Amino acid sequence: MSKVPFKFIFRGLKAIFFIITLTVVLNMFMLPGRTLVAFGIFKITYEGLYMAIFVGIRLVLLMFGSSLLTLTTKPLNLTDGIESILKPLEKNRCACARTRYDDEYSA
Repeated sequence: MSKVPFKFIFRGLKAIFFIITLTVVLNMFMLPGRTLVAFGIFKITYEGLYMAIFVGIRLVLLMFGSSLLTLTTKPLNLTDGIESILKPLEKNRCACARTRYDDEYSA
């Protein structure tokens, strides 16, 4: 496959571990629904727990995917891919389709 060690990709999660944890905890406690566990004024609901797990897994997979993409693809190839995706926007003269190269070297 990509021959990138799983440990190397997993190391990238350390940087956003706090954000993932905060998101999971807020989803568990803030979403209304059927109460699973109550601690005084704090309630964990079934819906909140489901959404917390769902969002947490999505964030982890997003981080894994972006790490794998940037570790296995040359930066020039990534840039060329983004440029080809934005190519249809040139017809409408969309500002996001223009690159710095176009601005500096066009006469």
